Amino acid sequence: MSPYLRFRLSLAIFLQFMAPGAVVPVLSHYLKNSLHFDAFEVGLVMAMSPLASMAILPVAAYVGDRYISSERLLALCNFIGGVVMLWLYQEQSFAGFIVVYFVYGLAFAPTVALMNAVIFHHSVDPRRDYGAVRMWGTVSWIGVAWIFGYAWIQGGDGGTNRLAHGFLLNAAVSFALGVYALTLPRSRPSTAAPEGVWSMNALKVFTRPSIVVLCLATVLNGMVHQFYYYGMGPYLSRAGFGDQYIMPIMSIGQISEVIFVAMLGMSMARFGTKNTLLLGILIQAVRTAVFAFTTHPVAIILSIATHGILYAYFFAAAYIYINEHSTPDTRSGVQQLYSFVSLGISILLGFLAAGAVGRALTDPGTGSIDYERFWLVPAAIGMITFVGVALFFREEPVPK
Repeated sequence: MSPYLRFRLSLAIFLQFMAPGAVVPVLSHYLKNSLHFDAFEVGLVMAMSPLASMAILPVAAYVGDRYISSERLLALCNFIGGVVMLWLYQEQSFAGFIVVYFVYGLAFAPTVALMNAVIFHHSVDPRRDYGAVRMWGTVSWIGVAWIFGYAWIQGGDGGTNRLAHGFLLNAAVSFALGVYALTLPRSRPSTAAPEGVWSMNALKVFTRPSIVVLCLATVLNGMVHQFYYYGMGPYLSRAGFGDQYIMPIMSIGQISEVIFVAMLGMSMARFGTKNTLLLGILIQAVRTAVFAFTTHPVAIILSIATHGILYAYFFAAAYIYINEHSTPDTRSGVQQLYSFVSLGISILLGFLAAGAVGRALTDPGTGSIDYERFWLVPAAIGMITFVGVALFFREEPVPK
């Protein structure tokens, strides 16, 4: 990959992560403490995004592989997402919010796999190139956490009245990425004859034993990840951190992510895919256990800082492994299929489970969640995942 192309793709992924970075870290906090939804309603709203993913990703995979370049489809999805975010900005009812957020999920869900497909299409050495490009998405997430999450929110009345401005920022960035995506070098859609919603060649990739185990691990480990995004905002607020500090504190995890995503290719080459995945799973399980047993600021911040290891060494490593088992003609379909698991099934079950656990552990008198027991649930799921991957995952050679 040439330095110029790496720069262009880095800018694209910078914008890609800035949009959700303005909303996702504080969404549960906004829904619970600004719109006053109850714990399970918060989980239901956040589950709309993965539910939409499961509905739209088969269509995106079919279209993206055959009829339209990934860059053009990425642009279209971002234009639609920007319009819907403007709608969400003024929506305050539970019924309205849950419907509109589902529509946003339909637009946003394909963009992660599309961006990955674009990067992998232009990459000569994915293990080397992907991490170098992907880390700029993390840099973007950090930047929006401090510029918007700290500087802008702090200027409001206690911060809460400016949380909704994240929807406006998301919309503006989505429109900008939509325009920019139209200028990227085009990847050629497959010339193969249509075989159905997902091609049989793409589906065959997911019959390999290692891919089956990886998908099951992704569902479970992804559920643990959603407990984090569901609970962290309100948890930090209850621990005494002001609204203006929530996004910056959570961004500490993304700072470490820059380091470990950049090291990912070297780590996978040295330790192998399995050991890399196991380390990511174990770190995530341990940090949720830490949240269960202490609210000490130093312990919280150090645990959040491990985010880079668990994200790079499991989620990013999984995308690379999946890509290595695809071909140019199946790449978009394979990425969309895996996104169906990682951004659909996994997140849906994670947010529904987090919402159910949150409601079950909510004190009726104070409305406060018992976070000591709340965090023990994802910690247990994480350890089950670790044992499963250790016993059953066997790295397979890349098919020729």
